[in-house]
Amino acid sequence: MATFTKAAERIDAPNIIGWGLKHCLSGHEGPAYLMDKRTGKPARWNSLPDDLQRSIAKLEHRVAYRFELAMLALRTPPLESVEMPPFAPIPDNQGDKFLSLEAKIRASIDSIGRSPKKIRSFIEELSYRDSWKYLISALQALGLPHDSIADALDGQPAGLHELFKAMPIQGIFTELRIQTHLKKDWKGLSSDLLDFWTMATVMPFADYFVADKKTYNLAKESRLDERSDCRIIRHLPELCELLRKEVSTQQI
Repeated sequence: MATFTKAAERIDAPNIIGWGLKHCLSGHEGPAYLMDKRTGKPARWNSLPDDLQRSIAKLEHRVAYRFELAMLALRTPPLESVEMPPFAPIPDNQGDKFLSLEAKIRASIDSIGRSPKKIRSFIEELSYRDSWKYLISALQALGLPHDSIADALDGQPAGLHELFKAMPIQGIFTELRIQTHLKKDWKGLSSDLLDFWTMATVMPFADYFVADKKTYNLAKESRLDERSDCRIIRHLPELCELLRKEVSTQQI
């Protein structure tokens, strides 16, 4: 909002450094810990000598680290969770809801007549409504009136597009949705929500992003990599080669 409304205030870049499933994708697993079998709750070591407490704390840290790696690798058998068998999918009801919503939107677009301009306007207007409460919150934080957005849009057809370009995460997510609706025979999947949201969340803060074929093609067709310094990659070996070259350059 500060950028789009040309406000004098500048916002510091967020600190997004973190590690693990819970940080990256709000995983259901949460942090790992040693459990007291008698109580079923995190174990307490207050009654033990200090040196033994430190040793247990180090062990718990290592276990949590290994557990995170196991989860990211689809839960390897040596570190099975009691409540999560190996390779069991994490429940995702939101994906099905998203797929159903996109199907309704496609039907609405078909009813008014398909054209790139109509599709873009339709999806951007929906995203604008979804973002409204966050935009208002941002304006309040900046001390700006609610009509600052309308003033900045100034009734221009390209106004919403420029607004979403100023919103990196929502802008990328919206553009991926637009690209699917531009394709008349697009077959959506419930996994699209997580694929699109992961790309939208990570790209503004990353140098490289490895995407599956479907999301990669959508991103390239919409030229999303031109919105930031993030390079979208299709295959992991390509990323490895790029990183090797970068290390070699830094060493020289």
